[in-house]
Amino acid sequence: MRPKSIILLTLALGCGLIASIGINQVMAHRREVPTQVVGETTPIFVAIAEIGVGDPLTPQVLKVEPWPKEKVPAGALGNLEDVEGRRSRSKFYPGEPILEAKLLPKGENGGSAIDMIPKGMRVVPIRVDAVSGASGMILPGDRVDLLVHLDENPTRGVTRAITRTFLQNVKIFAVDDLYDRPGTENKALAAKTISVLVTPEQAELVALASNMGSVRLVMRSASDTEAENTGGADLQKLLIGRSDMDSESDAQSFMTALKPKAPTPEPVQTELVESEPEAPVETQNEVFTMVILDGSVPREVEFRRGKPVNTAALAPPALPEDKAVPAEEPPTQSEESGETGNSDSQKK
Repeated sequence: MRPKSIILLTLALGCGLIASIGINQVMAHRREVPTQVVGETTPIFVAIAEIGVGDPLTPQVLKVEPWPKEKVPAGALGNLEDVEGRRSRSKFYPGEPILEAKLLPKGENGGSAIDMIPKGMRVVPIRVDAVSGASGMILPGDRVDLLVHLDENPTRGVTRAITRTFLQNVKIFAVDDLYDRPGTENKALAAKTISVLVTPEQAELVALASNMGSVRLVMRSASDTEAENTGGADLQKLLIGRSDMDSESDAQSFMTALKPKAPTPEPVQTELVESEPEAPVETQNEVFTMVILDGSVPREVEFRRGKPVNTAALAPPALPEDKAVPAEEPPTQSEESGETGNSDSQKK
């Protein structure tokens, strides 16, 4: 055998021996290190978005997530048939597992509206029309602001006409008798009443505003939850916003000019008709009674316009016959002649 071949064979045997020794050491080391035991997991449904009360469970709001078996809460659902066609009985938050106790029975929308109302909340209906109801664009689950317009009525404490926002970011509970949204996302509803979900204190404000004036619903973005501090709007504030109103005094003057003026009475055309002069009306002072004491005998005399009416009462009372004064008799002719003779003799 050639020396060169012997060297190559020896080298190959050495490499093989070294390789076998290394493999044996590695296998022995792996047997000494214990294998890490991985815990069992269970797939369950978890909310990936906020799910409101009465909202349906759809693939857009759910996902399947593996949870450690020992950490899965009781009642968690992991089968598709368990969540298909179901609605939430209470609110779910992102990352929260879907539990059987928080879902309505399959095929039910809540049974009645009472089952859909969260604890501590109230539902108040508001009468609307095409304008106050935002032309039918408001659907259940939307968020709105509530405005009230009050006309001037001093007897009810309203000193000027004003419009004011009294509630903000209020959730729509129902439109007429519809309180879910399946198939209505792109459909306008000509509603007559819209029910809002509010607190008991807010329910009182809604009832008061509905009786005092007209309530209007204003739509707002679902992502806009900030409350705006508004002071309300009246006619003066509206006019100040005009370009030709330089100051508040200008607006006040314009408001005064807007007040209705009393109508000018039209001249009444009358025809001249001859009529008899009306008899003078006797007043209370033109007729009076005077009591005249004649000795001890009182006499009442009625005067009308300063003249006595019963003149007989002014005559002196009749005297008794024994005290009567005889009437003077006219003088005879002889007496007259005698008196004449005497007068003539006296003249002589």
